[in-house]
Amino acid sequence: DKFCQGTEPYAITGEDGSFTLNVTEAQQAEPGYKSAQLVVYGGQDSDRPGEDFVGKLQAPNDGTGSVTVTPVTTLVSAYLQKDGVSDVSAEDITAAIAKVATVLNLSPAQVVADPRESNDADLINATLQLQYAVNAMVSAADTDDTAGASESIFAAFAAGLDNVESTTGSMSDIIDNMDETGIDANSLLAKDAAIVASENISTILADESGNLEDADLQ
Repeated sequence: DKFCQGTEPYAITGEDGSFTLNVTEAQQAEPGYKSAQLVVYGGQDSDRPGEDFVGKLQAPNDGTGSVTVTPVTTLVSAYLQKDGVSDVSAEDITAAIAKVATVLNLSPAQVVADPRESNDADLINATLQLQYAVNAMVSAADTDDTAGASESIFAAFAAGLDNVESTTGSMSDIIDNMDETGIDANSLLAKDAAIVASENISTILADESGNLEDADLQ
């Protein structure tokens, strides 16, 4: 259900977003462990001091160790789950990473990298464009369940990726091809605002030469 409960392993991130998730051998032996999604929710938005983080981020877990969870990996996870398949293989994960890489004009290695650690201008641009577009649509939704709204919008984006012909990383192409089924009507009315938000963040980063530390994201 994308929320940690019962005996499911969990961790609280540090101020920099880092975490260590301790998983027992018994948990690793459970069916579907290697295809379980890592889910991040709650906490504060580091780009907007004093404000709660309103989304829910995910990353596919292949069970091999270190995993970075970002808006880009969330799109990968959503793409993996778009057909309702719960048990995915390493090959499925690789294919989903390749698909997102193509649409966002990134390499597969960039898709699973940490934007802050790498300070990769192209990855930072794609990451923030994606998150700001989602934020704009979530903010417009008629719901208090912002995490659920965020998850639904990522899923809608992912469901339309196979129809995106452009490989320029344009958020407008992703938004124009999203699956609108079941999406809050107010969120759909905010599609243009989401495109503008993504374009604005791209302009800010271009002015700062892609340096995340120097960019004014308020």
